[in-house]
Amino acid sequence: MSSNKRDPVAHMSDLQELEQRLDLKLEKLKNEILRWMLAQTLTLIGAMAAFKLFG
Repeated sequence: MSSNKRDPVAHMSDLQELEQRLDLKLEKLKNEILRWMLAQTLTLIGAMAAFKLFG
């Protein structure tokens, strides 16, 4: 009897690969958000310092 079912072991490795790719994309997104937050924080600190110095 022939069936078209995939090998469950191969299927699990495909799922693990997809999970790793998703984890990598989430990590990149998290890093991008943290960089954006850092840039905003430094800009705010710079603006406050300029206001104290020149305001």
